[in-house]
Amino acid sequence: MRNSSREFARASRRRSSRVSYVRNQQPRPPIPVWLGALLSAPCQAIGNGESRTVRWDCSSGKAVYTNAGTRSERIEPLGVVLEAGHALAVHWPPGESEYSLEVFRQYDQCA
Repeated sequence: MRNSSREFARASRRRSSRVSYVRNQQPRPPIPVWLGALLSAPCQAIGNGESRTVRWDCSSGKAVYTNAGTRSERIEPLGVVLEAGHALAVHWPPGESEYSLEVFRQYDQCA
């Protein structure tokens, strides 16, 4: 009987510490609907007979993918071909009805 009451007390403390942790987290700002749709789409980088999932880097209202490989890749389902070292930025300008795509060399963006 004593053992089970100790186990209950330990479990109760663990639960309460988890709850306080969740309460103290800062809420994340909501992401735009277009970005949620892009992130949930199964985008693939296809090159050299292989395909892999595109990992978007999201900041400043854009989603950016850089081809860090040594060969060109085709980004599907967007149909964009990226040369090695080039990046694809996707964003949805206010008032527009579709994505805007921009391809650039990553080092061109450095100051």
